[in-house]
This record gives sequence, C-alpha cells and structure tokens, in this order.
Amino acid sequence: MASLDPIMHGRLTGDHQVWVFYDDTRSEQYGPPWVVTINSAYREWQAEGVIARLVYLAYHMAAFPRAVPSREEQAEVVPKRLAVLAQTKAWLEERGFPPALVECYSEQT
Repeated sequence: MASLDPIMHGRLTGDHQVWVFYDDTRSEQYGPPWVVTINSAYREWQAEGVIARLVYLAYHMAAFPRAVPSREEQAEVVPKRLAVLAQTKAWLEERGFPPALVECYSEQT
C-alpha cells in the first residue's frame, strides 16, 4: 500500500484547487481550477486506482499550468504528456502498486 508522499500532497493541496467527482460515463479533467472525474475503471482498483489518478493529475498540473497551451507551447504538448505518463508510472512502480494498474500509465500516443 502506498504511503503519504509529502511532495505529492503539496502538489495537490498547495497552489491548486482540485475537485474530484465520480462519473461513470467518462474520465476527464479540466482546469484550472482542476475538475477531475473518476469513472468505474479507476474505482475497480479501489483506493489504489483513485491514488493513481491523483498522482497523474499532480504531474499533469505541473506540466500544464494552463488549460489551453499557447501557440508556442503546442509543439511541447505530446512530449510533456509522455513525460507525465512516465513520471506517474515510475511513482506507482516505486511504491509497489499492482503491475496491471502501473501498466495503464505506459506511453500511449
């Protein structure tokens, strides 16, 4: 089971407002302020699935401080997204999350 990560906790509770809702029809995020939905796919993993979603969100918020990237930032969207996936996957692996859940954060384009 994952233990509290003070850096991650600070990312999620510091400078940003995050609202998390359950919506079985989709899993999306909008921001800032950050509104995140969690669907049944995350719920099936129970607490670990929700933690994984929040970890991904923390890295995503750091990489994309604005909801809509500027024209200059457009070229960096895909590399940043891949970096967020890699960071999330590494965080989950380091803390012993189930391999099938960790694999959900493999690079996908």
